[in-house]
Amino acid sequence: MALHNCRTNVIFHLFHVFDFVTLSVQVRDMVFNLHMILSDTVKMKEFQEDPEMLLDLMYRIAKGYQNSPDLRLTWLQNMANKHAEVWYND
Repeated sequence: MALHNCRTNVIFHLFHVFDFVTLSVQVRDMVFNLHMILSDTVKMKEFQEDPEMLLDLMYRIAKGYQNSPDLRLTWLQNMANKHAEVWYND
């Protein structure tokens, strides 16, 4: 019985460690994604006069929101509006 309890405790501990590692990876990925979104958002001001780069940045931001459908849709709609604005002004 003691061996069973020891094995159960080790397995229980490993699951908690695995959950922590998984959570750590998810947090790291989320922070990196947020950093990229914010960085691209700041760059948009720099490229206001370059429609191709601006649309590329908007696409990258929309892609960064792939786990947030409402925000992704908003950025894709903004991108479509900007594309139409650039196309109609040429």
